[in-house]
Amino acid sequence: MFSRRNLIIAGIVILILAGGAAYYFQQQAAQRAAEAAALRTEVVATGDILSTVSATGSIAPEAQVNLSFATTGTVAEVLVEVGDAVKKGQVLARLDTTNLELTVAQAEQTYVLQQANLEQLQTGSSESEIKAAQAAIASANATYAAAKQQTDAQPDSLVIAQSNLDKVKEHLRVAQWAYDNMLNTWFLKDYAPNSPQAEALKNAQTDYDVALADYNLKKAQINSSSLSAAYAQVTQAQANLAKLEAGPSAAQLKAAQAQVEQARISLEIAKTNLEKATLKAPFVGVVAAVNVKLGETAGGGSAFVLVDDSLFHIDVTVDEVDVARIALGQQLTVTLDALPGEVINGQVDQIAPTATVNGGVVSYAVRLVLDSTDAPLRAGMSATADIVVDRATNVVLVPNWAIRRDRDTGEVLASILKDGQPVEVPVTLGLRNETLSEVKEGVQAGDTVAVSTLREQLSFFGGG
Repeated sequence: MFSRRNLIIAGIVILILAGGAAYYFQQQAAQRAAEAAALRTEVVATGDILSTVSATGSIAPEAQVNLSFATTGTVAEVLVEVGDAVKKGQVLARLDTTNLELTVAQAEQTYVLQQANLEQLQTGSSESEIKAAQAAIASANATYAAAKQQTDAQPDSLVIAQSNLDKVKEHLRVAQWAYDNMLNTWFLKDYAPNSPQAEALKNAQTDYDVALADYNLKKAQINSSSLSAAYAQVTQAQANLAKLEAGPSAAQLKAAQAQVEQARISLEIAKTNLEKATLKAPFVGVVAAVNVKLGETAGGGSAFVLVDDSLFHIDVTVDEVDVARIALGQQLTVTLDALPGEVINGQVDQIAPTATVNGGVVSYAVRLVLDSTDAPLRAGMSATADIVVDRATNVVLVPNWAIRRDRDTGEVLASILKDGQPVEVPVTLGLRNETLSEVKEGVQAGDTVAVSTLREQLSFFGGG
C-alpha cells in the first residue's frame, strides 16, 4: 500500500508531466499554425521559358563616316547644318569651280574637234573636194603654160647676148695675146703697163665682164622663178588630188583615233575634277558635325561627320563561359537606362573569332544589331541586351525561390506542399533564367510549391 505521502508526490509528478505535455503540444500547434500562416506558395503551371545571356554596352549608329573633299579649293557653299537630315546624294558643300568649269569647256571643244577630224577622215573626200582639186590642177597648168610661153619668147635675146659674149671673149683673147707677146720683148718690159696693148687688154676685159653679166641675166630670165613656181604648183595640185582620191592611210586613221581618245580622257579627267569640288552624302543620315566655313580653304581634312540613324548596333563583350552559347542570328531584346519602358528587338550580327584578355578575364567582342524602331535612340546611350540562347515551350515552370541544390549531395530539390507542410522532393531541371526553371521530372503542373518565410531558405546555388 502506498502511503499518503507517496500518493501526494506521485500526484504532483503526474500534474507536472501533464502540464509539460500540454504546453509542448500547445507550442507545436502554435508553431505549425505560424508556419502555415508564413508559407510562400505558388501553383505550378506550364508555359514558355527563355534562356538568355545578358551583356551591356552603348548604342552606336550602324554607319558614321568623316566626309572630306577629294580636291583642294576655296569653300563657296555650305548647304547643311548640324542635325540636318540628308538624303543619299544630297549636296552638302561646294568649292569654287570657276577654273574647273573653264577646263571642262576647253576639253569639250577639243574633244568635239578631234571627233570631227576623225569623222572627216573616215568619210573620205567629198565630190566637191575632188572637183576643187581638179580645178586647182587646171589652174596650175594654165599658170605654168603662161609662164612657159613668156620664157619661150626670150631665147632671141639670149642668142644675141651669147653672140656678143663670144665676140668680146675673142677680143679679150687677142688683146691678151698682144700683151703677152709684148712682155716677151725684153726691152719693152718696162714700158708694158702704159702700153697701148695694156690699155686694149683692160678695155677688152671690161667688155667681157659686161657681156657675161648680160648673158647671165638673160639666161636667168629664161629660167625664172615664175616658171619653177608654176611647175611646183602643178605638181602640188596633182599630189593633192591623188591624196583625196586615195583616202586616209591606216596610220592617219590610227593617229586620229588616238587623238580622239586622248581628248576623251582629258575631258573625263576635267569632269572628275569638277565633281570632286562637290561633296555629297553617301547615304541617308543626319549631319553630326560641320568642320568647314565659307571662304576657307578645304583640303583632305574632315569637312562633315555623317551618321546613319536608321539603324543602330551595340558592341558588347561576352565572357568565355557564355560565348559558346551565342550564335549568329539569335534574337535579343534591349532596354535602355535613358528610355524606361522601351524594349527594342535585335539579333546577333558578329562574333569575334579571337578572344580579348583583360586582367586575366577572357572575353569575346560581339556586335548586336537593333531592329528599326521609332524610339528616339541616340549614340552613346547605355543599353542592356538579353540574348536568347535557348527556349522551351509548354513546359512545367517552377519559381527559382522554391528550388535549391544540396551542397553535400549536389542533388536539386524543389519544395512542394504536402498535407499543409513544405516537403522537398528531387527534381530534374531543364532551361533556367533569372526567375523560373523548367522542371522535367519531380513536379507536375497543378502542384503547389511552398517555402516557409520563417526560416532562411538556401538558394539554388546554396546547400544544407
